[in-house]
Amino acid sequence: MWNKIEEYFKPYPARWKVAVHLIRQGLAVRNGSVMSGEMEIPAASVARACGVDRRVVAATIESIEAEESIRNVFEKLEPTLFLAKAGTALGYGVLEVEVENPLAPGIVYEVASEVASRGISIRQVVADDPRFSDPPLLTIITEQPPPGDLIEAIKSKKGVRQITIR
Repeated sequence: MWNKIEEYFKPYPARWKVAVHLIRQGLAVRNGSVMSGEMEIPAASVARACGVDRRVVAATIESIEAEESIRNVFEKLEPTLFLAKAGTALGYGVLEVEVENPLAPGIVYEVASEVASRGISIRQVVADDPRFSDPPLLTIITEQPPPGDLIEAIKSKKGVRQITIR
């Protein structure tokens, strides 16, 4: 389906820019509006965030709603709580793992198993989609800041390129 969405917007780079922004932010398109959950987001605000004219946002909304299969995706998008930036202020540990091949299976399992083996609870796991993030990161929010030996153990895992601690 992602390929279909990319092809659909290919002739319109500015609309594609808006569509990607909506996807990244989990902003839905319903009944001619951009929605964050049940809150309507003004087209002018979306335009500013995307660096486009608000008419491009309106055209993007019209394009999305004109194609049933694409509308079916965009009307179901939802914003999601993501604790990466606030995690340390809450006393949590925040690990950002960059991997060599984000399409390789098993990295979430490997990292989560290493965290769990130390008796540390995981509050949140978010794996970026490589289509929409460069580089895509695996972000793990832990109940407590991670000890140094955990960082070293994760760094030694096959496929891990880099770890950032927030």
